[in-house]
Amino acid sequence: MSSENVPVLIIGGGPAGLSASLFLARQGVPSLLIESHPTTSTHPRARGLNLRTMELYRVAGLEKAVKAAGAALAKSRYMLFVESLAGTEIRRVPDDDLVATPEAIARLSPSDFCQCAQDELEPLLLKATRQLGAEVRFNTKLLSFIQDAEGVTAELVEHSTGQQYRVRADYMIAADGANSLVRGQLGLGADWDSQAQNVVPDRGGPLGNYINIYFRADLTELVRDRWFGICFVENPEVEGLFLAVNNSDRWLLNVAYSPAEGATPADFTPQRCLELIRAAIGLPEIEVEILSVLPWEAAARIARQMKVGRVFLAGDAAHVMPPSGGFGMNTGIQDGHNLAWKLALVIKGAADPALLETYETERLAAARLVVKQAVEELQAPMPDSRPEDFNNDNDEGDWQPGEPGEGLLDSLDVILGYQYLSQAVIQSDDNTPASAPSLALTGQAGTRAPHLWLERDGVAISTLDLFDQHFVLLTGAAGEVWTEAARKVAATLKIELDIYSIGPKADLRDPSDSWAATYKVAEAGAVLVRPDGVIAWRNPDSETPATALTKLEQAFSQLLGESR
Repeated sequence: MSSENVPVLIIGGGPAGLSASLFLARQGVPSLLIESHPTTSTHPRARGLNLRTMELYRVAGLEKAVKAAGAALAKSRYMLFVESLAGTEIRRVPDDDLVATPEAIARLSPSDFCQCAQDELEPLLLKATRQLGAEVRFNTKLLSFIQDAEGVTAELVEHSTGQQYRVRADYMIAADGANSLVRGQLGLGADWDSQAQNVVPDRGGPLGNYINIYFRADLTELVRDRWFGICFVENPEVEGLFLAVNNSDRWLLNVAYSPAEGATPADFTPQRCLELIRAAIGLPEIEVEILSVLPWEAAARIARQMKVGRVFLAGDAAHVMPPSGGFGMNTGIQDGHNLAWKLALVIKGAADPALLETYETERLAAARLVVKQAVEELQAPMPDSRPEDFNNDNDEGDWQPGEPGEGLLDSLDVILGYQYLSQAVIQSDDNTPASAPSLALTGQAGTRAPHLWLERDGVAISTLDLFDQHFVLLTGAAGEVWTEAARKVAATLKIELDIYSIGPKADLRDPSDSWAATYKVAEAGAVLVRPDGVIAWRNPDSETPATALTKLEQAFSQLLGESR
């Protein structure tokens, strides 16, 4: 049996796996990704990319391409409630009422939410990761694997030829979905997080069973001037929801079924699906072509571990959540971004393997947060409920604490306001951990660095554009002590460290004169940002040259591992 070697083997070619491959490639780490299907997804599946994900794709140079691929959905700005598309419209809710106004979003980020169907997104990711030198093989399945202290040995098979071969990898990322073979072989198949009872009362049982019908029909005139991202339909013949795919002739219809009442996916024959679609549209004679039908289960589950030895779980292999809030695909993409820079530093010998332990610490906490939020949104009194609705009487009935929806947070707080607490974050007296997710981003260690528009060589640049492949030290115009100390530390540790001063005559201009106030430092202070754009450490004011050097050495000693 032939054998080959690779630094990182990735199992699964969905958005989580492809994004992990992309982020590793941008860090200069080769990977091999295998996917059992013959191509990227042919079904739209997930569509919503949130602010944080779009920020990551922006830095990776993909933001414009993703927007272009999802351009047909850019005008989808409503949530609709109808008896049928051609029948009575009950109400419509603008997206601005559900999340935030464009002005509010622009203050938080250089990016915006984007809808791009999975069958459009995956080819973009595939092309980008291959251009950077990563290898992706379709029609290839993992049979088994074993790991030891030095790496992982996987046995693979190529479907079309039946050829089996081995791959030896330093590390393996399992992004092989909710029914992950890797998770099962690790002994975690049904061993869900013991803290899940604090996230989901039934510890991850099914929250509903659904049929996703992908179809072609020209609905342009029915939705003109009320372009929706999601449309709830309820009439005597069908209850379900429409999702736009291209706002013209490709759509999804989701309908629920009850196994407890004896229903199965087999009940949804082509004729039955056709009847449901036409009833939801409200035009019994409209021409419809069914493209595919997929059963799926809404569930809330979190793996007990996201790292076992040299194997890491990412995406649905690590956490499953209902689609409410659109967190699932985004959380998986962000898993890979968190892991890529850590693997790169360890593989290159710049960090101790202990750094990799922080992946599980940080991302399990993130998974608990988003899974809980998704469940709360699913069980909220109204599909368009907001947190403030739970503190007031409304026409939809009385809601009492203790009922579903009690723990609902503002979705932007969840998307951007998280805080990591691990050895890869250095807390200090001015960096006390937040009690809850918050958009009050002020440079606290463990939070996403605040967005601020700066100028470099006369060109506007977001602070977030600075954070990509290396650690970044930011200091004000009076921070020469930190700049010099950073250069010495980088040379001693042999690490790549980008250093920027911000001021009227510095590397970066601050037109609004708000950098110091935003990051809560004086002009002589310093902020160290991780490659993933998360604040690693902050020193609010100036120090003597010797103290500055000592503090930076101590910071990197913790961040890169004491035994390095």
